[in-house]
Amino acid sequence: MILDELNEIADNVSVTGGAGTVQLGDNIGRAGGISASCGLFLVVQVSEAIVGASAGTLALSLVSDAQGAIATDGSATRHATGRAWVTGASAIPAGTVLLCVEIPPGQYEDYLGLLLTRTGGDITAGKVNAFLTPDAAKWVAVADGV
Repeated sequence: MILDELNEIADNVSVTGGAGTVQLGDNIGRAGGISASCGLFLVVQVSEAIVGASAGTLALSLVSDAQGAIATDGSATRHATGRAWVTGASAIPAGTVLLCVEIPPGQYEDYLGLLLTRTGGDITAGKVNAFLTPDAAKWVAVADGV
């Protein structure tokens, strides 16, 4: 599968840091045009193992907002939220799919993005890729340059 750069939210983006909510990667503009039958999936995959200094959690939410800098204060429109992944000394390995969800129907604001919420201990290492694709069931990771 060939990825469209305009549908990529994160390309090997770090998830490190302390507790709190931050925008992860870039946003996709003109999201207000998403229809109920868009047939797109959001895939978030670990590209570098995620490790925490101590026990905590990491969760991802698909959101839309009227501004390009997606609000992290809870005012962005939440469309989907993944499960909380436990972080700590045992890593979440590279290749793990943290979230794979069909873009749900609904009212979308102008910009589509991802929020990362970390709780508990700091995340000391880890990176992810996030993108939209029409064929999530067929999507597989490949090494750089392949």
